[in-house]
Amino acid sequence: MRNKAGNQKCFKISRKELMKLSKINSSSTYHRCISDLVKLKYISYAPSFNYHEGSKIEILIEQSY
Repeated sequence: MRNKAGNQKCFKISRKELMKLSKINSSSTYHRCISDLVKLKYISYAPSFNYHEGSKIEILIEQSY
C-alpha cells in the first residue's frame, strides 16, 4: 500500500532488523516503544510469530510537506 508521494505505508520487518536500525539494544525497550506508538495511533502492529516472515506495521498518520 502506497500513499500519493509513493512512500510505503504498510510493510513487514523483523524485530531484530528494526532494533538494529533504531539502535535499540533491549527487547523490553523495543516492545515499550511499539506499544506507545500503537496507543498514540501512529502505527498499527500485527506481530508475527514466524521468524522468517516479520511483523506487519502500518503507518497511520499522514505526513504533511
